[in-house]
Amino acid sequence: EMASEIAGTGYFLPEKVIKNQYFEDRNPLWQYDKDGHRVGDPIYTSDEWIMQRMGVAERREAGEDEYVHHLGAKAAEKALKAARMKAEDLDGIIFATITQQGNFPSAACLTQEIIGARNAKDVYDLGAACAGFPLALRNAHLALQESKGAYLVIAAETLRKVTDDTDANAPLFGDGAGAVILRYTDEEKGILAYSPSSNPFDGKC
Repeated sequence: EMASEIAGTGYFLPEKVIKNQYFEDRNPLWQYDKDGHRVGDPIYTSDEWIMQRMGVAERREAGEDEYVHHLGAKAAEKALKAARMKAEDLDGIIFATITQQGNFPSAACLTQEIIGARNAKDVYDLGAACAGFPLALRNAHLALQESKGAYLVIAAETLRKVTDDTDANAPLFGDGAGAVILRYTDEEKGILAYSPSSNPFDGKC
């Protein structure tokens, strides 16, 4: 059986820290319906309220001129170092994100330029929100069965740039990046299976 393995990992977090007190200072918070209208009673949040329901004590926030490709490139460089590989060794880059700076050029191509991955040919963004990383990993795994080389898979978001801090769900969202180097192997190890699923019919997508 053909498979692929993770050869190296890396991550990057922006310097600015947003603690739960930030949301306490913005009381009350609200819930919204799918049309953007406020529903229910206002929520007076606290560190205890957030920790009990979300388990998030703090989150990071990217700088004004810091975007997902900047975060992703720094995570990628760490992953390459851990894998003892050079950027020129990559066959492709798949970047999972929904908060890229613009529709084009892609965050993957901007990252490719920053790290100097001159030989990567299969370079693109993948927008699948929470499911982005496992889906990007699957796509890289399938591509490696043909190229038999190495792919860079990045998942990064700058959700603080688009989050409404008066929303009750705002404490969930922060900025950061993770990256893996996925490498082909003919041994039965690493990524051996993937089970996709999608259900937009229950009104929760």
